[in-house]
This record gives sequence, structure tokens and C-alpha cells, in this order.
Amino acid sequence: MGVSRCLLGDPVRYDGDHKRQPWLDETLGAWCRLVPVCPEVEAGLGLPREPMRLEGPPDAPRLLTLHTRRDLTAPLLAWREQRLAQLANEGLRGFVLKSRSPSCGAAGVALHPDAEGASEPVGTGLFAQALRQRFPLLPLEEEERLRDPPWRENFVERLHVLDRWLALTTRDGSAAGLVGFHADHKFLIMAHGAPLMRALGRLAARGGSPPLAEYGATLMAGLAALPTLRAHVDVLRHLAGFLKNRLPPSDKAALREGIEGYRQQRLPRSVPLALLHDALRRFPHPYLARQWYLRPPAEE
Repeated sequence: MGVSRCLLGDPVRYDGDHKRQPWLDETLGAWCRLVPVCPEVEAGLGLPREPMRLEGPPDAPRLLTLHTRRDLTAPLLAWREQRLAQLANEGLRGFVLKSRSPSCGAAGVALHPDAEGASEPVGTGLFAQALRQRFPLLPLEEEERLRDPPWRENFVERLHVLDRWLALTTRDGSAAGLVGFHADHKFLIMAHGAPLMRALGRLAARGGSPPLAEYGATLMAGLAALPTLRAHVDVLRHLAGFLKNRLPPSDKAALREGIEGYRQQRLPRSVPLALLHDALRRFPHPYLARQWYLRPPAEE
């Protein structure tokens, strides 16, 4: 996983400081190999360096220093092409970027129409922009949004889904392989909404030459939206329905109460998931055992 270097504690910001996010290296770093990147330092812009900002139109902004008005766009763009080529060999599954940075900000970066005009938060960092174009499936998030647990969970989920998707397309590009992948992710996809489920279902059922590129793009774009509470509850009830004729009445009642407690936000989703896992341990169900929804990433 790529990470802006300042978020790992490296003193590479313009003022020689950092913006370390302990969760990245202490927790996620135990599960991912982290690939640190600092566009401004690696492009040779110096440390410490004069503050910079983006100016011009959103589709072709320039990177200028704040006081001396030096245009540093060319060296950053030249470095960018080299670094993107290197990153293509890193096996990236996601990238965490520094918010509001003129090089790394994924969205909402201050953009000035000219030297005198007031800024608007409509820009994208020069590196982040190219990263999204070069790796369109890659989950990109800024550290500020990852402070919110639901977005953090969503990001980690997408890391894992992309890893499984790329593993599939590397070893098996057949229609049967796509159908199997879709079946194993059915309830995970369902949690992100019925429209996504229908769109991916149509692609998986097309047969013949499987539309892998379209399926992958639709999948990763759809998973970038947070699931709603209602969607999660619908999925949990659907899963419980597969077991209704197997569980004794007391277990069915406990599972029903666990799902209702989650719906009312009295219990975390881990409670009905744990009850489902216990039920499957005692009453195995091969189809449910394959579902990635029931195997979320590590709790930490």
C-alpha cells in the first residue's frame, strides 16, 4: 500500500515537520507492506522549502511557490512519470494520501484561478491526479477521512477485495471464474446497495468472453460508497434466512435479537456476525462458508 511519507512520521513537509498517523504503520503496517512516497522531496524541490500552491484551471493547474512565484510544475511532472512507472511494479492495493496537499491531495485542494484570485477547494494534487488516472481501480483515501471508523473499515475492505480481484484476473479470466468470484462476494456487494448488485449480476451472467475490465471498474467504484445501516441489516437477515430451518428456536431468537439490536444501534455489527459464525460452526452451510461478507478483515 502506498502512503504519503509525512503520514509515516518522516519530516518531509515544507517546514521540515511530519503528520504521522500511528494507525498506518503500527496497525495497518502489520498487514500491508507500506510503500512511502513524497512527491515534493523525491522531485528534488528541497527541504525545507517554500510553501506552494496550485494555480490555474482544474484540468491543468500549475504548482507555484507562494512568495517567489517559481513555477515548479515541470520538475514535479517529470518525476511523476518515472515514479508511476516504478509503482506499477509494487503490487499496490491502495494508497493513503495527505489531505489538501498540492501534490498529494485527492480532492478539495485549494486552487487559485490566478495570482490574485481567491482560492476554491476544487483542486486535486498533481501526483494524486495522475495516480488515479494510472491506477483507476486503486482505493485512494486521505488520512483525514480515515480517522472516521466506518471509512477506515470501508478502505480496508476495498484493499482486500482488490487483492482478490487482481489474483483472479491474473490466474483465471474465464466466465466461470468471474461467476465464482461474484458468488463469493454476493452479500458483500449487496451491502453496498441493490443497484450495484444488479449491475454486477448482469455482467457476471453475460457469459462468453467475460467483461472483466467493466466488472472490475464497476465493482471498485461501487465499493467506494459506504454501506447504509439498512443495507447491512437486510444482508444479515438474508443470511439468517439460510439457517432458519436448521437452528433450534432459542438460537433463531438470539440471532434475530442480535440483528435487531444492531438495527437499533444498541449493538455493533460484530455481534450478529459472531452469532452467524457460531451457527455455521454447528450447522455448516457450504455456500455461506464461501461468503466474504462473513469474513471481514481483522478486528484491529
